[in-house]
Amino acid sequence: MVDFASDVPFHDVPAKLREHYGFELSPEIIRRITLCHAQRANDFVKEADSLPDSPGVEMLIAEADGGMIPIVTFDENSEETDKRKTRQVCWREARLCFSRDVNNISGIFRATLQSTNETGDMWFSTAVEAGMGSSTKVHCIGDGALWIKEQSDRIFADQGSYLVDFYHVSDYLAAASPVFNKDSPREWLHEQQKLLKEGNLYLVLQNLERHLYGNQNPEEESVRSCYR
Repeated sequence: MVDFASDVPFHDVPAKLREHYGFELSPEIIRRITLCHAQRANDFVKEADSLPDSPGVEMLIAEADGGMIPIVTFDENSEETDKRKTRQVCWREARLCFSRDVNNISGIFRATLQSTNETGDMWFSTAVEAGMGSSTKVHCIGDGALWIKEQSDRIFADQGSYLVDFYHVSDYLAAASPVFNKDSPREWLHEQQKLLKEGNLYLVLQNLERHLYGNQNPEEESVRSCYR
């Protein structure tokens, strides 16, 4: 039941229970049971505030990301008998982080709706649980969001390094490519991707700099974003 309720809205779970197990429960009962299990899971998790006194594993892979999700609230102080009429929907960023030993495919995950600093603290906890110690190197991967890089620097410091993943780098390059080759932007994109795969990051940066610091006017925002 909790697995279903984690995948789909509560009101869709009764149909799944009927299909798989031959019985139904009301969405409200399902909601209460799911939230009870979620609280138990939250109480079970112990967050770390310092590194263990050991060298730890040799290297960890660590990632973080965020995505907007809709949050539904009701005005509990309203005199309206039908609470649905007081419903409001807002969007908040849910942030996910995880760490794993480079030799282990299973990772340690955390997720939260709280601040970026609290996300960073959770990220540190996943690393400690995954085996981080005083000598562990942490290879962090993420998209172009600044908060991920900032938290990587804050919690892993000199033990960590940060890499924007190839998929998102390619997105930025694709957006900038028409500026450099209007007739065949994909050709320019593939050239830059090839340079990156060969480790020639600074050649890609130089190609972007020719536009940023050349005589072209006005500067393209897509190029500035890609360069950043």
